[in-house]
Amino acid sequence: METSDTQRRLDAVLRADAQEVARRTLRHKFGRLSNRRILATLRAALPGDLQEELADGELLDRWFAEYATAVDRLRSEQHSQAS
Repeated sequence: METSDTQRRLDAVLRADAQEVARRTLRHKFGRLSNRRILATLRAALPGDLQEELADGELLDRWFAEYATAVDRLRSEQHSQAS
């Protein structure tokens, strides 16, 4: 598998998971921010040889950056709809 394919798949999983947790959080249904769950979700999207290559901290930093972006975007959408 090419690195670009792996990167696209990881990015898609990262984005989808972070956005879903952000939606739940904003609807007052607590979205679990468990590092173990996040890492398991992201690592499942990686081929075996890359699962150990990427550091937990790097994956978590990327996930939380995407989560923060999703929360901001959803809040902005809610504010626009309320206006």
